[in-house]
Amino acid sequence: MLHFINSLSKSDIINIISIIASLIPSIVAIVISIKSLRQNNKMIEASSRPYISIYVESITLCEQTSFFVIKNFGNTPAYINDFQYDPILKKRNKVKLQMLSMNNLTM
Repeated sequence: MLHFINSLSKSDIINIISIIASLIPSIVAIVISIKSLRQNNKMIEASSRPYISIYVESITLCEQTSFFVIKNFGNTPAYINDFQYDPILKKRNKVKLQMLSMNNLTM
C-alpha cells in the first residue's frame, strides 16, 4: 500500500485529497437531509391527527342538566368504534348522559 502511494504523482495525490475533501461534506449534507425529512414527517403526522377530548358541560334552564361532550380538536376525522361508561352514571338522576355530535366526529 505504501509503495502504491509513493508511486502516485503529486497531482494524483492532490486529486485524491480534493475528492475526499468534497466527499465528506456531501455525506454530512445527505445525513442532515434525511434527518430533517424524518422530523418533518413526524411533525406533519402530529399536526394532522385527531385529538379527542371529553368534558362535562352544564346548562341551566329550569333545572341543571349536565352533558358529556365528546369533541375532536384535531384536523382530521376521528372514528369512535366503542364507547363505554360506568353504569352508575345512568342510574343517577342528576346526570343525564347525552352525546352531542360535533364537527369532524364520526361515530
